[in-house]
Amino acid sequence: MTASPSGPGAHALGLAGILLVALLLTLCAARPAHAQLGRPVSSVWSDGRVIESTHVLDIKGPLVSETTVETPWGVRAREFNGPSGRIFAIAWSTHGLPYIAHLYGRYFAGYLAWIHAHAHKGAGGDLSVRTADMRAHVQGHMGDWSGSAYVPALLPPGVPLSELGVRP
Repeated sequence: MTASPSGPGAHALGLAGILLVALLLTLCAARPAHAQLGRPVSSVWSDGRVIESTHVLDIKGPLVSETTVETPWGVRAREFNGPSGRIFAIAWSTHGLPYIAHLYGRYFAGYLAWIHAHAHKGAGGDLSVRTADMRAHVQGHMGDWSGSAYVPALLPPGVPLSELGVRP
């Protein structure tokens, strides 16, 4: 009988391992997609099946629009853009593996590097990533994943991330 690891880091390492496998599968299965963090909002139409068309959100602060899409991999993503016309934040959920490389775009390499370097840090089913360029949060377990990411440099001043469902 083999002993199972226990203690505060046991679940975090398990979560990081699961995410690492899912992310590596993403790299292998990735097809070109264009609606990504930092890209123009016009690219959202080529990312997947648009579930809700773009609409302006009623939040305090600058004008923010949201478009909800479902990717070919079953990830439902709410993509937010502001006055610059670029996607500054994404909130997503899926019942399958979290194929998110296509949503994080050019920020994905830094995200993956952070996971490799910090896999031993974390708590339970949550993983918070802070790179030089982006912030991301992933939570869940097999069959029920969700997360969000944003690019601080693209975040319009005064936008309350919590009202968008994006974890700061």
